[in-house]
Amino acid sequence: MKTKKGLSNIIATFSILLITIACIVIVATVIKNTSQNILDSPEFNCLNFNIEPPVKTTQACYNPETNKLSVKLEKSIQQDININSLEFIINTVDSTENFICSDSCGNCEVLKQGSKTYYFDFEDPPTQVALKINNCILQPKEIKKC
Repeated sequence: MKTKKGLSNIIATFSILLITIACIVIVATVIKNTSQNILDSPEFNCLNFNIEPPVKTTQACYNPETNKLSVKLEKSIQQDININSLEFIINTVDSTENFICSDSCGNCEVLKQGSKTYYFDFEDPPTQVALKINNCILQPKEIKKC
């Protein structure tokens, strides 16, 4: 009988330890998901995103000799927002083309800090480019001739 009593203390201690670890994992998961989805919170919406964009299009120009569009982006140091993908919405006279750059794409690198220039091939001269970041479309920029 004495050995069973000692065994139940070990089982009780082990159970409390498992419950504590499970609670820590749940709290850590909630905190991680909350911090990654900051743009879904009511304090930060697409209107604020356009007023103080984390990424600005500093230059957009088209070279008709090479049929290349270059779009230079600059990330704001003040906003620490995780950008997983960029969608370029490029308008021509006749159509709209969308190009997605994401972490899962092998041939495109998402801007994390500083500035970066992206290049696109276009037969018809594009007129405007807009960015879609985390489901928010930023103000379009007119494309000039290089």
